[in-house]
Amino acid sequence: MVDYISSLPELCIGSIMQHLPWRECIGMEQVNKRWRRLALTHGWIGRREFDSCDYRNRGGQQLDIAHITMLLDRCGRQVESLRLFHIRSPFEVIDLLDKCPIASKVDLIDVEFDSAVLDHLRTMRATGLRYGLK
Repeated sequence: MVDYISSLPELCIGSIMQHLPWRECIGMEQVNKRWRRLALTHGWIGRREFDSCDYRNRGGQQLDIAHITMLLDRCGRQVESLRLFHIRSPFEVIDLLDKCPIASKVDLIDVEFDSAVLDHLRTMRATGLRYGLK
């Protein structure tokens, strides 16, 4: 079988990666070192929204905090809208927010923080930041 995609110019491969779903972009990173570099330099550009509910591991379970952290390490600098599901520690939320410095909307779904912790999280960020608890 001939691999036509690998023979494309890097800008073309990067453009393809930009239009793939998150999970597919991660898979493309694992093809070889060249594609990993392209994914990191081109594939994560333009990803403005991150919803942890959209991603499941191979067993169909929600991603754990380590996988969410890995994804936000790659693209968090450009994420403007962040939706996090079932995060149990306020410290984990703080760490994830630090990876998304321009996030202006954050929805925390199914969290068990008391109101004092949530108020503290609000004061840490810009006044335009919203927390939706569902």
